Amino acid sequence: MQSNQCAEPRDRIWSACLSDKPDINHERRSRPKNGKYHPGTSGFSASLSHLPQISLIAMLFWLMSINQDFLRMDSIDWDDRAFFDDDEWVTWSEINEQLRHKEWRAKYPNAVQTMIPYFESLISLAESYHLETGLHLNAYGDIGELFGAITYGIKLNRTYAQGADGRLGNDHVEIKTITPFKKKDEVLVDLSGNFSKLLVVKINEAFQVCGRMVDRRSLPTQRGRYLRVRWADLPSSTSGS
Repeated sequence: MQSNQCAEPRDRIWSACLSDKPDINHERRSRPKNGKYHPGTSGFSASLSHLPQISLIAMLFWLMSINQDFLRMDSIDWDDRAFFDDDEWVTWSEINEQLRHKEWRAKYPNAVQTMIPYFESLISLAESYHLETGLHLNAYGDIGELFGAITYGIKLNRTYAQGADGRLGNDHVEIKTITPFKKKDEVLVDLSGNFSKLLVVKINEAFQVCGRMVDRRSLPTQRGRYLRVRWADLPSSTSGS
């Protein structure tokens, strides 16, 4: 009856190497009657002469695997290790990430958590670029839309979708952004769009972001297609970061 071998590959290799023991009967046959051994016919030397070639190859692969383990250990950032738990290391990076996500959940309770890193990274990039070059990235519209998504829970539409920028429940939401370099705190709204709520996002010179939302029916009546909406005229209840 054959038995199943469930050992790990390294264990099988090591077992194969250990199984090649010296041939004791061969030693007895090679021993002369005077009791003296011929050089090279006994002990470990005799075992090597009869060691199968497959075991030598197995030993070589085993030694290579050990070397790879040492190389992997050299690449470990031991300064990032916090503590050992449940047979694995917990790193400071993982702890900081968990704390960051906890902070995000408290700060943006309506957000889709996967969207928050994009907003944080984009606003940080825009600020760094401006401080370094004195110029502005063409990214404030995207920052405003991401802010609406993580702060109000707006589900954004496809890029360049007609009518509105996203949905909040049954409402279509138009999102407009006041950039840090804008001289007047106002936005131009196209009234031909199919939206029932307007969200105005303001990014100030310190790259702080806040927003104010209003129902469309609360906007001033306008005969023309475009309406200028001032930040000061919007309800003061805000969401910010």
